[in-house]
Amino acid sequence: MNERPNKDLRVLVQRYVDEVSGAGFEAVQLGPQTTILREKRFAAQTLSRGQLTIARQPAYETTFDVANVDEVAINKAARKTRVRIALIRTPFVYQTGPAGKPTAQFAVLMLAGYANLPEDFDKDLPDFERLMNRIQIGADVSATPVVLDPLSVDATPRATAASVAAPAAPAAPAASAAAAAPAATP
Repeated sequence: MNERPNKDLRVLVQRYVDEVSGAGFEAVQLGPQTTILREKRFAAQTLSRGQLTIARQPAYETTFDVANVDEVAINKAARKTRVRIALIRTPFVYQTGPAGKPTAQFAVLMLAGYANLPEDFDKDLPDFERLMNRIQIGADVSATPVVLDPLSVDATPRATAASVAAPAAPAAPAASAAAAAPAATP
């Protein structure tokens, strides 16, 4: 098994948010010989975060805003996108190497996300919540919040349906990537 199969989901989600911050480039071609490169710098601000249980699997969720740093310098309220992601630990394992003699095994994680303009985020959020409540891993379905840690007054806790009563999933089987993907599809 790889050296970090049980890495804290909170840490992995924070690393994801940290990686959103940074710089990127756009190239605009204005003709066959004129290309303009433009740097864009982004910053992410976490609004809320917390533990979840999705299909009886541990998960961690965060909501954050992404802003263009140059726009924020002019308008402090400027925000480009609001994002909510949930990282879910599954009971699946991805193996490399020949069948029966794996050379390495990796824990399979699932990432679900929703992004929208900040002013439209709450309007379309129920669609993302319905998706989260339809995730099925094995025989288990639904999302149940465990802990929410609002980081600002704008953070709104999410309401989700309680877990559907279902038999417990079998012990974590060794599965190929092809076998893991259909089992985790809504």
